[in-house]
Amino acid sequence: MLPTVNEINQRIKAAWKQVPSLDTKKVEAAFKEHLRVLGIAPLPIRWLPDAVQGYLYTIGRDRNTAYDWAVHDERVWCMGDGLVCPVAARVAGEICDESGVEHRANQFIDPRSAAWSAVRALRQDLTLSVWLPMVKALEAGLGFYWVMKDEVVVVPRPVVKVQNGRLHCESGPAVSWSSGRSFWLWEGVPVTEQIVLRPHTLTPAKILRDPNGEVRRVMIERCGVRRLWQMPRAEELAELEWKVFSQSAAFHMTDDRGHLHCEDGPAIAWEDGPAWYFWHGVRVPEQIVMRPETLDPEEILQERNLEVRRIMIERFGLDRLVRERGKQLDISPEGTLYRLKFPAEREPRVMVEVTCPSTGRKYLLRVPPSIRSVHRAIAWTFSLHARGYKPIHET
Repeated sequence: MLPTVNEINQRIKAAWKQVPSLDTKKVEAAFKEHLRVLGIAPLPIRWLPDAVQGYLYTIGRDRNTAYDWAVHDERVWCMGDGLVCPVAARVAGEICDESGVEHRANQFIDPRSAAWSAVRALRQDLTLSVWLPMVKALEAGLGFYWVMKDEVVVVPRPVVKVQNGRLHCESGPAVSWSSGRSFWLWEGVPVTEQIVLRPHTLTPAKILRDPNGEVRRVMIERCGVRRLWQMPRAEELAELEWKVFSQSAAFHMTDDRGHLHCEDGPAIAWEDGPAWYFWHGVRVPEQIVMRPETLDPEEILQERNLEVRRIMIERFGLDRLVRERGKQLDISPEGTLYRLKFPAEREPRVMVEVTCPSTGRKYLLRVPPSIRSVHRAIAWTFSLHARGYKPIHET
C-alpha cells in the first residue's frame, strides 16, 4: 500500500535532519525502480563525490542529451528546492573559478535533487509510484543527479546545517561533502570562511567595497558596526560608507528635503553600533542636538568646520554668543556695536544690535568690519552715509 502524503512529508523532513549515510545499492535500486515505472530501460549510474565535480563532468555535454520528460511534468527539471538553489549557485561560481568558463545559465545542465523530486510525490496530479522511489533514494543518501542520454550522474547528499529554514552555520560550513568540498552560508547568503570564523580580520575596505549588498550586510553584522566605525578608514571610502551604513541602519530620520535630520535624538542608529546625530544633513556631536545650551562659546569660535560652526551658532544663539564673547566697540541710545573674531575667518564680524520700536525685539545686523560707531552702522543698513541718516520717527 502506498504511503499517505503526510507520511511522505514526514519522511522527507526526517531525512534532511539526519547526517547522510550513503547506501549506493539502495540508491541505484531506487533509480532502477523509478525508470521502470516510467517505462525506460535502466541506465548506468556514475557516482561523483560532490556537486562541483558533477557540474564539471556534465558542463561540456549538450542539454538536449538529457531525457525529454515533458510527457510527465516539465517542472520536474526545475530547481525548486530551497536548499538546492543556493548550493547550485555556489557550485556555478566554483566552476567559473576552477574552469575559467564564463558563467551563463544556458551553459549548465540543471541538477535535480532527490529531495525536490520526492516532494513531487506530494502533488496530487502526479503518480506516487513514479516519485516514491526518490524518497527512498533521499533516505539512502542521494543528493543531486543529472539524467543524461546514456547514463545517470549522481552525487551523495551533503551534510547541511539549517536554521530557520535557511542554510546557516556559525561554526563551520553550512554544506559539506565527504570529498572535502564545502560551502559557507550565513542565513542563506553565500559567504566565505573568513566571514564566518574570522570576522575580526575583515578590513573596512573589503567590507565597504564588496559589490554584493547581501554579503556586505553579513560582513557588517559579523564585524559589528561599532568596531567598523572605530577602524581607520581611507577618505575615499566616505561616500560609499554612508550608502552602506544607511542601508544597514535600524532606523534613520530625514527632513522634508531628504537630508538626515532629527531635533530630539539621533537621526540614524544601529542595533549593535553607534547613534549618529545630524542637523539637516550635517553630522554633528550629540551635544549640539540634545544640549545646545551647554556649548562652550570658545569651542564655537574655534570650530574650523564651517557647516558645523554655523549649526552651533544657530543652536546656541548668535545673540548670546555675541554678548558673551563679542567686544563692545560702541554704545549709544540707538544700540550697541559688537566685534566678534573667529580664528578660522580672515576678517572679524562686526554687528550692530538694534531694537525694533514696534515689538521691542532686539536684532543683530552685520555691517562692514571697518565701521566703528553705532550711528554709522545703522545708516549703512539703510544704504546711507552717517551724515545723511537723521530719522525723525521710527516705526
